[in-house]
Amino acid sequence: ELDEREKTVIELRYGLNGHEEKTQREIAAMLNISRSYISRIETKALKKLRRRYDKGWNYTECNITFCIIFFTDL
Repeated sequence: ELDEREKTVIELRYGLNGHEEKTQREIAAMLNISRSYISRIETKALKKLRRRYDKGWNYTECNITFCIIFFTDL
């Protein structure tokens, strides 16, 4: 499961759940943290989502994962 910061970064980065797609730099400015830290958060979150997908989870369990898994090059 993604923590709140990971969920926020993924939603902003990929324009999910009504958010406009943002760059890592834009997200870093919004959250007042470094761009490199945003990158690490994003990478960690994507790995979590990929592991969950690889284990055969049901798509209806998560409302943000589908687009990320199939359209993100890990």
